[in-house]
Amino acid sequence: MIKYYIILSLFFSLSVIAGPLDIEEIKKECFEEYNNESSKEYTKCLKVKINNVLFDKINQE
Repeated sequence: MIKYYIILSLFFSLSVIAGPLDIEEIKKECFEEYNNESSKEYTKCLKVKINNVLFDKINQE
C-alpha cells in the first residue's frame, strides 16, 4: 500500500513540475513559418520548439 502512495506522490510532483505546455501556440508559430502541417520541416519545428520549452523548464528549477 505504501508503494502506491509513493508512486502517486511521485506522479503528482512530476506533473506539477512539468506544468501546462501551450502546444497550440507552438503549432501556430510553426504553421506561420511553414504553412503546411504535413511537411517534415513543420514536424521538425514542433519537435525542436517543444523540446526547447521543456529543457528551459527543467533548467529553471
